[in-house]
Amino acid sequence: MAPARPSGIPGNTKAQGSLPLTGSNATGFVNTTATGFQGCWWTFNTSYDVSTDTKVVIFLYQHNAPNRLEIDTNANEGIVFRLGTGTATTTVGPTDYKTWNTGGQDTATGKERAFPIHIVVDMNDSSEDAEIGTYDNTDVEFIGFGSRTANMGGSTTQVFLQRMFVLDTTKNASDIPRFTGSSSDWDDVITAMGTAYNTKITHGWLAREGSVFQIACPIEFGDNSTATTFDDNGAFVFWPDHNEPGNPRVRVTSQAFRVYMNLRDNVADTATFGVLRLRQLISAVGLRPR
Repeated sequence: MAPARPSGIPGNTKAQGSLPLTGSNATGFVNTTATGFQGCWWTFNTSYDVSTDTKVVIFLYQHNAPNRLEIDTNANEGIVFRLGTGTATTTVGPTDYKTWNTGGQDTATGKERAFPIHIVVDMNDSSEDAEIGTYDNTDVEFIGFGSRTANMGGSTTQVFLQRMFVLDTTKNASDIPRFTGSSSDWDDVITAMGTAYNTKITHGWLAREGSVFQIACPIEFGDNSTATTFDDNGAFVFWPDHNEPGNPRVRVTSQAFRVYMNLRDNVADTATFGVLRLRQLISAVGLRPR
């Protein structure tokens, strides 16, 4: 049954198109001072205070053709993701930031060049690979992405940026992925997250492999006002591990991957699930990574 009234993420559409990550085409703050490293900083539309409730950033990128690119290893900053606070200077970027090494030629996603890859980072995650200055989680203003090459020829375009989202992690928040309506299939949940080019947010982090579904974000069923009935008929749904060996692109806290039931106080509203799990922990509050 198709959803009667699907609801995704109101007001939170993609923030970037398919632009190559080069100094001439990037926007925001450009930082290319490190040898072999090319990266950019952008300013969020608003400053985020996550000292009480965190937010999750989902950032998607795609590599250039394989014959033109050989990125460095994960430890040598093959692919890095950054969040910055404080003040920023053009060509330098913010004074205070965290860096997460999220891939390289020695990780599966670092080698992938066929489709967009997603990075999922919790603004309060403490597993960063480096911290410059003092990261202030009451004033997160900047987002950064970069790549270091070991060898490259033929083109200076290393990476194409796809899209970026900032998601809430609390119940009934404005920008938490949400499903309302009536359905008996997780495919409808994926569809509710958007299908148009400027709204589709499901490349990789909401995905189906046969009868197994992967979700890499917080999610809510119901909005406490819209009639909602959902039964996934025993589907197997899992959330990825935090900082998994060989795949360090998911960096989250225990708040990031919660699942909420926000149904009306009405006997007609129901939500029935089969197997919802992470590899490590299921809590009474929701589903959480280790």
